[in-house]
Amino acid sequence: MSFARYKGLAENYLISLNLGGLHIFRPGYIYPVEKRQESNLAYRIYRKLFPVLNKLMSFSLITSELLAKSMLQADLNGTEKIVLGNKYIKEEM
Repeated sequence: MSFARYKGLAENYLISLNLGGLHIFRPGYIYPVEKRQESNLAYRIYRKLFPVLNKLMSFSLITSELLAKSMLQADLNGTEKIVLGNKYIKEEM
């Protein structure tokens, strides 16, 4: 819980600076496209279940490739929003 609180404080501080071109990404579960050794059981389970979960809960999951492309797109072309949630990242970017 303290991670979310500190992340929120940092985001609010950055927003208050009124920086041009600021984009705050809030992805859901990030599915690593490239194979890797997962660090814990939960990540191994998510990797196995990703195809099913992506169909059932696509609003809260995103691939690492799509997230990277969206970040690049936001940087190159801008976006009207500052805080970009998972749904916006997947549908609008």
